[in-house]
Amino acid sequence: MELEKFQIQKLTERIKNLEDKVFKKSKKEETTRAQQMLMLKHLGVLEIIEQLTITKKSKSELLASILNMNADNIEHDLTEINSNKSPLRTKKNYEFLVNVFARTGLKEKQNEAQSILDELLKKG
Repeated sequence: MELEKFQIQKLTERIKNLEDKVFKKSKKEETTRAQQMLMLKHLGVLEIIEQLTITKKSKSELLASILNMNADNIEHDLTEINSNKSPLRTKKNYEFLVNVFARTGLKEKQNEAQSILDELLKKG
């Protein structure tokens, strides 16, 4: 019985590997909450949400629904995101933004993110 389960599992893995090769499934890049928030900021979406005449908590709830994330964490991100010392401003996050904006043809946004990345690289 155990041998049969093992063989079925191995066959399933082989089929999946073959399907991946045949259909060339592109692996979707997972984004972090910080990367999502920074992307929304640089695309101007956060500015629009900030202009809504609702509380910061409600704005956080709205973003939490959109991003499928925790509202308390998003509220903290909203407080920090515009600071030059924001923990969201990391080399990894801005490398991600530069790549996404490059892949999607948003040259102006790519240059903006690259400029911030260059600053972060200078600081070490």
